[in-house]
Amino acid sequence: MSKRWFLGLFICLIFSGLCAPVAAWAQSETRLSALTIELWPEYDQPAMLVILRGTLAPETVLPASVTVHIPASANGPHAVAVQDANGQLTDAQFVTTPQADSLAVTLQATVPSFQVEYYDAALKIEGQARQYVFTWTADFAVTAATLRVQEPVNARNLTGEPPLMLAGASDIGLRYYTASLGALTAGQAVTAHINYAKPDAQLSVTQVTAQPLAATPALVAAPPPAMSEAQLQQWLAIALLVVSMGLVGLGFLFWRRTRAAPARLARSRGRRPSNNPPSTPPPTMAIKFCTQCGQPVGPEDRFCRHCGNAIRTA
Repeated sequence: MSKRWFLGLFICLIFSGLCAPVAAWAQSETRLSALTIELWPEYDQPAMLVILRGTLAPETVLPASVTVHIPASANGPHAVAVQDANGQLTDAQFVTTPQADSLAVTLQATVPSFQVEYYDAALKIEGQARQYVFTWTADFAVTAATLRVQEPVNARNLTGEPPLMLAGASDIGLRYYTASLGALTAGQAVTAHINYAKPDAQLSVTQVTAQPLAATPALVAAPPPAMSEAQLQQWLAIALLVVSMGLVGLGFLFWRRTRAAPARLARSRGRRPSNNPPSTPPPTMAIKFCTQCGQPVGPEDRFCRHCGNAIRTA
């Protein structure tokens, strides 16, 4: 009974140790707490620069694999980066996978914030009129999504659908318009229409280069990010798995020893006797007594030395 209870306990430990990491990994499905879709028409090319800025949900275990689909006509992303807490952008490693009418860009996010940039040649330029339709299918669920449009230099009458609101101007004089897209579900289609007029082909980047450069502050190394709660849960699950496997190993050794001890005892009980003959005590000489007086007589005596009676011989 004790052995069955012991084995049952270790089976439970194995099950709990294996299920804990699975539960932790199941919670790591990609989800964004925020997404900003930036549209920069005629910025440094006569096309639409699309920037997808995402922030992973707080419960996401890092590093996380993030896949974003862009149009196949973009011929690959222009840039893929991650952004630290200080706003510093760093190039991120990524791979691309061609699909039917899109290109899957998969990056490894080591921090919560990331961005993917690409150029869309679908911007229509007919004289002074400009038209653009942005279409995208959400690759993940998003808590709050925002559309942000940069008005090109010398542009006027910028409108959009959903309706855009002026959100302010940058330090180089370019104005920005925004619209709330609300929450998104994975697979949801996102569409935006942009219209404006522009009398020339001047690119907005020329406005940037014309501005005097401000002194750049010295970069300070950011402290390493603290371990998130999801990461802590994953490490605890791994530690539980290691401890469970160690206990299983000890239980197996204990089980082997308990089986080996009765076997050794059985072998000792069934041991074959030795081939050596048993030792026998040396023969003892028989003692004779006189039948007349009862006194002992020697083996060679014919008459009793005490009474003279004749000794009977066998």
